Amino acid sequence: MPSIRRFLVVAVAFPLVLITAVAAGNLVFMARLRELWSADRVVEVWSRGNILFNPINIEDVRPRIVRALDPDVMVLGSSRSFNVHDYAFRRSFFNLGGWLTRSTAFDVGSFQAVPRKVLKYGRPRYLFFFLDYWWVMTSPEAKTQISSNESRQSLQQDIYERLPSAVRQILKASVLPSTFLSAGHLTLRQYFDVLRGRGGYADDIVRIGYVANLNEIGFGPDGAYYGLRLRAADQAGRICDLGDLSNRKRLPHGAYRPGQQLDPLKVAALKSMLTELEASSIRVIPILPPLAPSVVTRYQSDPDYAFVDEWRNTMKQMLPGVWDFHDSRALGSTDCEFHDDIHGGDVTYLRILERMGLESDEIRQLLNTGNITAAIRQFSGRRLVTGYGLLSRLAPLPVTHPPLPPQQRTQASSGQKWTHESVMADRLAANKDFLDGMPDYRKYIYDLLANIKKHSFQGYGVSLAAVGISLALLVSVGWFCLGILRRLPLAMPSAHMDEDLIQTARRQGMAFEALRRLRHRAILSSCLPPSHPSP
Repeated sequence: MPSIRRFLVVAVAFPLVLITAVAAGNLVFMARLRELWSADRVVEVWSRGNILFNPINIEDVRPRIVRALDPDVMVLGSSRSFNVHDYAFRRSFFNLGGWLTRSTAFDVGSFQAVPRKVLKYGRPRYLFFFLDYWWVMTSPEAKTQISSNESRQSLQQDIYERLPSAVRQILKASVLPSTFLSAGHLTLRQYFDVLRGRGGYADDIVRIGYVANLNEIGFGPDGAYYGLRLRAADQAGRICDLGDLSNRKRLPHGAYRPGQQLDPLKVAALKSMLTELEASSIRVIPILPPLAPSVVTRYQSDPDYAFVDEWRNTMKQMLPGVWDFHDSRALGSTDCEFHDDIHGGDVTYLRILERMGLESDEIRQLLNTGNITAAIRQFSGRRLVTGYGLLSRLAPLPVTHPPLPPQQRTQASSGQKWTHESVMADRLAANKDFLDGMPDYRKYIYDLLANIKKHSFQGYGVSLAAVGISLALLVSVGWFCLGILRRLPLAMPSAHMDEDLIQTARRQGMAFEALRRLRHRAILSSCLPPSHPSP
């Protein structure tokens, strides 16, 4: 029997305790990052105006903010509409960019659902709608066969989605940190720093979520995207290099996939979507967002991307009021004003609004032209505008001297000439911090998403199995203890009780003996004659 118990402890109890300890640590980790907050609490805190929101375990509450705010101006689109901020407008404003994020083509049903989704949460008077070219392309060929592993993951996902939201939130929080650790996207030092409450920030910005706390990027009070940590590397005069386009052709993202073709059904569905929004008394302003200047040049020289110009011409014919800013060179923007090859920064989108205000009296009445002009003048050649919005809450960075442009670097301080290798090394060093923190569409992002999809549901399975084993062990232990209790007598005197009984019996015996002697003496004294004292 003892050997069986030891086996159960080693084979069952120890792994269960280990899994429970890891899950508990993960929950504490996520709780410190405010990943266990409810959506209601996030909405309550949002109104304070100092929030940075980017969780992986809380639903996007921005549609609820839109419903409560009911803004006059709203922005809609993919992540390429993130950098339109409220300080550029005079009217009430909210950015719902990223709500329609798709890295591949839409289907017709998705276009048909957009008006219903928009009207469900609000009815803005003006809707700045940024349209990506890959939305209306033919969809890539779907897989004809589903592997057994994918089928099992689909079943696990169905079971997971049926659980209450609070249970899903706890299960996900208990496994995701371990997934990030195993994938190398989270270091042990970061993990234990968060557990011990280290690494706080001196400002008053409330960071909610894993990405908001560790990378300092996320959605601000106006719904737009802010990169707090990115400002350190965003200095005027830095060298900007967006890399080689040939490496991106292999990515599955629609922005890079060569040889695509327009889908007439999707083009018609897009037009029908915009028409339906207009019929709901919403002034729709369709915009074609920009690519970085160097990428536009490469696309125009590569026949594999001829479909992009075809898309631009089709949009202009179908939507007479469309604003075409695909070619950012016409705005006077540079690669240094882009986060990556397809995501423009704050200054690029201010240039877009400035151009629209110059050419349209209607739009100019919506804009705060003073802020726009001042910000472009001050932050030209940079990605971020730090003088307005959430970034203005941060303490100023120490003044540093920007590096000289390459054409002025004829000699180093040591007297050696600059080489191609040294210039490239400087470029990598200047952009390292930025690229590490910016959520672009490079390959490591796909590796991260693939890793999460591959392991997270397995993690949910482990969590459910751990809960099941725990319940089974509790039932077994309870049943075992109940059986023992049934076999025991109602009362079991202890050794201390036995000793007390013996002592009590001895005292009772001595008392009875004393009484017996007293009684005997009394009888004898009554039978004897009275005694006389001696003379």
